[in-house]
Amino acid sequence: MEIGVIKGMSFPTKVTELEADALSRYTSLKGYVDEEKEKQYEVEWSTDPVVENVATTAETPLTIHTITSLTYPTGATEVRVILLPMIKASAQVAATHHIGIKILYEVNDGGWNTLKDFTANPPMSLAGDGAVDSWAYPIDISAIVSSGDKLELRFTVTSDNAGSVNYTTSFLVVLVYKMG
Repeated sequence: MEIGVIKGMSFPTKVTELEADALSRYTSLKGYVDEEKEKQYEVEWSTDPVVENVATTAETPLTIHTITSLTYPTGATEVRVILLPMIKASAQVAATHHIGIKILYEVNDGGWNTLKDFTANPPMSLAGDGAVDSWAYPIDISAIVSSGDKLELRFTVTSDNAGSVNYTTSFLVVLVYKMG
């Protein structure tokens, strides 16, 4: 995936732009690494975008995204693991929506847990038919996964309107490590 220069912090409307914007935000979070002292590397896993329709006000789980094995290269030392959950909502009817989201995870089939809950202050809103909103938020998940783990991720969504909304979801996991 080629990523061009992203000016400003406005949210994109296309999935590829959403991924580029999320990676740009992730890069700014990584901070400065003194390459003379310690070089850090990355291994990335991304899930394919999934589009699905929801037309209810009830909390609705969206498609589960699976990364079967988060594996560091031989001899690597873990620095951190960053998750970039990405979601796009597109109104399909002339209705206003305030959309709350939760990010859920499961490690090695050990049961579902809530990673982040953004339902009290919904981070997404749609003004009417054809309106689009996108959201991405880098999260350090170093404390919940280890090398070799199977990681499953999904969003749940709630809306204050039962009108039809298409959701596009995808996840990117970045393992940051050093060698030697």
